[in-house]
Amino acid sequence: MLVSSVAPEYSQEARAARLQGTVSLYLNVGKDGAPTSVQVLHGLGLGLDENAVRAVSQWRFQPAKLNGRVIEIGMSVDASFGFDTGPSWYVRLADYVVERGKQTESEKPVLLNYAAPDGTCGTPGTTSILKFKVSASGIPEAVQPLEPRDPLAKVAAEAVLAWRYRPAKVNGEPKEVDASVEFECGPPAPVKIEPGKLDTVPQQIFKREPIYTTAAQQAKRKGTVRIALMVDQSGHTSNAFVIESLGIGLDEKAVEAVKTWRFRPATRGGVPVSTNATVVVDFRIK
Repeated sequence: MLVSSVAPEYSQEARAARLQGTVSLYLNVGKDGAPTSVQVLHGLGLGLDENAVRAVSQWRFQPAKLNGRVIEIGMSVDASFGFDTGPSWYVRLADYVVERGKQTESEKPVLLNYAAPDGTCGTPGTTSILKFKVSASGIPEAVQPLEPRDPLAKVAAEAVLAWRYRPAKVNGEPKEVDASVEFECGPPAPVKIEPGKLDTVPQQIFKREPIYTTAAQQAKRKGTVRIALMVDQSGHTSNAFVIESLGIGLDEKAVEAVKTWRFRPATRGGVPVSTNATVVVDFRIK
């Protein structure tokens, strides 16, 4: 449980570009409730990732307990950036997959220039998900909507094509990578869990496999990471806690993957609602 927090500051570049969205981070909460090893899972770029890490490093949590003993725990948190201007475009999640499963040292692409889609985004809560590639020169290519009938896809794709990145690197060399971005007409709605029996439980509809770390591959580490999380009324995941760990960086990679998963949300009285759930992420060396 979060005890105290510090709001992240906007960078001048992000404010000028009107970039709004969420930076997803992973951290360990120590026995004293202080976060350590704060790292970005899904970033926004334009200096917001660094500002999110700086702010979250000052947060304090109620220490976790197991069988009455205070323990350290790994978890995800979200740092949000937005303006109080009514419904507008938010980057809900940006995902970059660099060299899935290969024993390499890699860096994700970093957004350097951002353009928001033209016009108003429409109904709050509406989303548009795009798949594309970031070339070795940092240019978005082959932008396609996840849903062919997405009415917002055209303006969203035109915006993404104007983005520019510091390219991904593999073993120090620029590399083309797969990417996806989810826009939401925001700001995102508050999420809370109401008591009561559910009519249906969340059903998974999209799953991205996790990426092995080099250290875990070299150690031939395999097994399962078990994660407790919330599935909100829109089918997104949040508040992920590692309750069964593998270590060597695999806990972080499991949470990174789970943040991209999508569910058909739970319902109560025929209405989508948020609920807690537990998922498992398997790591198998092929």
